[in-house]
Amino acid sequence: MYTVYAKGVKLRKNAGVYAEEKYVGNSFEVDISLEFEQRPHTIPDYVYLIQAVYGAADMGFEWLETWAENIIDRVRLTYPEGLLKIDIRKYTPFIEGREVGQVGLTMEHRPESSKIP
Repeated sequence: MYTVYAKGVKLRKNAGVYAEEKYVGNSFEVDISLEFEQRPHTIPDYVYLIQAVYGAADMGFEWLETWAENIIDRVRLTYPEGLLKIDIRKYTPFIEGREVGQVGLTMEHRPESSKIP
């Protein structure tokens, strides 16, 4: 296996479904990896993965799913092959009347031609 990754990519963004999240903002942390069965012809760049996370966040989003899908779209432009994994955590989200440390989303994307199970 050959994996390129960036863990703990941190950013603060005024984003979310609720008005409070759009005004006050949230802290996010992202882990992203691109995995291949063997070394690919074009060697992936972890800096590119980090830039994809920030670039997709700059587009704005309400839902973590939308942000993750935009990250996938960006990475696939340059690296169409391999298993792409994204884990997004939102810290201290606004949930009225509740105290929550973090919520999140994990997505995996395999290209149709991938042999990775």
